[in-house]
Amino acid sequence: MASQMTALDSPQEAAESLLDAAEAQFSENGFHGTTTRAIAAGAGVNAALLHYYFGSKEQLFATVVERRAAEINARRRALLADLLARNPALSLETLLEAFLRPTIEFGHDTTRDGQRYARLLVHVAAGTDERSRRLTAQNYNAIAQEFIARFVDAVPGLTHREAVRGYLFAVSIALSLMGRTGRAGDLSDGACRDDDVDQAIEEAKIFAAAGIRALATRRYDT
Repeated sequence: MASQMTALDSPQEAAESLLDAAEAQFSENGFHGTTTRAIAAGAGVNAALLHYYFGSKEQLFATVVERRAAEINARRRALLADLLARNPALSLETLLEAFLRPTIEFGHDTTRDGQRYARLLVHVAAGTDERSRRLTAQNYNAIAQEFIARFVDAVPGLTHREAVRGYLFAVSIALSLMGRTGRAGDLSDGACRDDDVDQAIEEAKIFAAAGIRALATRRYDT
């Protein structure tokens, strides 16, 4: 068993160990199925440290979601800033690249076991309970509004309402591609591979862009 840390032994390491262990437990067992004792055991720390650093299981869960959301959103904004510096008039496909890539790539990041957060994020993003709705809003609404506004600017005739729908459809695509489920390979006899992230992102951009543009033009069809 890992040695027990105290509050005086590398506080940052102890807190990170608790966050990693909590992410693993929450992704496998959900909020209600996870105990603080199991989290502490997984981190190799004294259970009292969980309450010392995070106060409660509720706050620990919120911090687990926030930690990864902050990483993903920071990369989205960095990609967007770099693209805007090169060309202020961004195409819809370019915007979707900056939006989709950080989410999908994080799910495939084996150095941080991105699959754990992928499972957790799918649960939270699709949750209808008050906790899930609150955490989704707190961590993702601001970045969502940034991209929604840019979708409107990039697509002639696209309304804010249609951009919101398009954004949410793109979110669903991103969440489905975060997981290495192997299903695409099964259905395509190996032609689609979970490990070909660039191909998945490229095809997701094409699909999402076509759908968003169709939302803007459908009312003009006769």
